[in-house]
Amino acid sequence: MPEEKRIPDETWSADEELFNCDSLGELLDENDDLDVGATVWKGEKFPINTAGYVDAGDVIEMLGERAYDDVGEFAEDWPDVPDEARQELDALLTEWISKHCTATFYRVRNVVEYQITAEDLADRVTP
Repeated sequence: MPEEKRIPDETWSADEELFNCDSLGELLDENDDLDVGATVWKGEKFPINTAGYVDAGDVIEMLGERAYDDVGEFAEDWPDVPDEARQELDALLTEWISKHCTATFYRVRNVVEYQITAEDLADRVTP
């Protein structure tokens, strides 16, 4: 059975910086000053790999720096961690971060300009 292609979640912006609306309708509802012909931007939400923010090398380097700050040259070249131990720490960090540090933010890619039309505004919810 062929795998279905996931349609990326879209996100909209009135200023090409803050992409915080999940649809054009939501963007229009939140921005009363958008009229026919106004330019807005649509992009695709792109998930963040938060586990990539820290790895075993970062932790091991920090251990060495703190030990050097504490005892000086006696800690030079410490810790000497074998590759297997680095891989073990990487796996632990990735699992922990994935479990406890879920991102509520995202990157935006494939941004395109969109011109507001009269039809778009006709669908606007008015209070």
